[in-house]
Amino acid sequence: MRFLLGLQSMQTLLNNGDDLYERGQFSEALHRYELALQKEDAHSSQAARIQHKIGLTLSQLGDSFKSMNCFQVALKIFQDSDDLGPGSQDAAETTAQMIRILDKIRLESGVGERKFVKGAESTHVGVDVGMNLLEWADYKEAEKTLKECLAENGNDDAKSSAVTEDEKVKAICTLGKLSQAQGRYDEAKRLYLEALKNAKQIAGPESEIDEQIVESIAGYAEILRKSGDLWQAEALHKKVRSMLLVLKDKMDDSDSVISEEVSIEHDLRLAVSHTQLGCTYFELRRYDSGLGEHQAALQIRLRHVDGNDALVSESLNYTAETLCALKQYPKALPLSMHAVAIRFREFGPSHPAYAHSLCVLARCYRGVGRSSAAGPLVDRCLDICGATFEDPLHANFIPNL
Repeated sequence: MRFLLGLQSMQTLLNNGDDLYERGQFSEALHRYELALQKEDAHSSQAARIQHKIGLTLSQLGDSFKSMNCFQVALKIFQDSDDLGPGSQDAAETTAQMIRILDKIRLESGVGERKFVKGAESTHVGVDVGMNLLEWADYKEAEKTLKECLAENGNDDAKSSAVTEDEKVKAICTLGKLSQAQGRYDEAKRLYLEALKNAKQIAGPESEIDEQIVESIAGYAEILRKSGDLWQAEALHKKVRSMLLVLKDKMDDSDSVISEEVSIEHDLRLAVSHTQLGCTYFELRRYDSGLGEHQAALQIRLRHVDGNDALVSESLNYTAETLCALKQYPKALPLSMHAVAIRFREFGPSHPAYAHSLCVLARCYRGVGRSSAAGPLVDRCLDICGATFEDPLHANFIPNL
């Protein structure tokens, strides 16, 4: 019987496979689709459609990872196709299936869930826990944890595990980011200035450049950007950039051996500076300059972290957004798709970072004429923002409207 199947035409195999799939006989359907695939050019649009069918069938059989591989192969063929391209209906449908499978994988494996446990045991690493809570948009718990750290720092009777002065500055900076994330900009400015004052006291009068000083100035500049003071934000971000480059020169000229880990950490901090200045240029509508900054950040991050890292997704997302502003939608679309996939896997389906990537992907789809595919993404984005931000005029909400 199976030998005779191999003699059937590709279209007959596909038709039989579709019938079996509809009847829930997924193993038999899979066999027909695989035989049909053998009869088609591996790089053709038809092969991509068969890969899509195989991906759907493997998903029904519970093999999410093989299913994802098939969808990835199909999407690449669709994107490279002269007659279809990245904005086609086929590419949109395959992307939608990839997002669904990623959700399934996350639920099966726990990927995208928090990597720490809250509770009394975690107080000795409270600053790091607070930063994790902020990253996962758990603002109330983050604020509570960070304020407990600062209270411990000011308690003379505290145990030897109390946070150090450096950790105190880090906690204040993180509280500044927290206030920024909640749209409390006046409070965020006050916290960053307090962090800057403490950092300068720790570094001493002769030190003009210190990691915490740089972080505090950059944080203050971000608040200025969010609150609309773009020219001052640009000036401060350029100051941060020059400080980082001076630090890099000192490291290069130093007689002492600089560890690879320290060098990588500094490069990644430079990538953050590129990103922040790129976002400032974007809001100043200097899109070409912004694109250069985001591409520089992406190059640095790809040198030092995995291509599926959350940091890479940030650069991909901002690069795609800027390409959209320059109306280069076909170039933006594959970058945006990759960013969505990474952020879904890393953060899960309810995080504002994932929402932003959906918004950018929707802009890409509109730009290539696929408005029908954009609508559901915008709706999902707004649902996430509505659940995360209480104020509908929040700065992270408005760009997605």
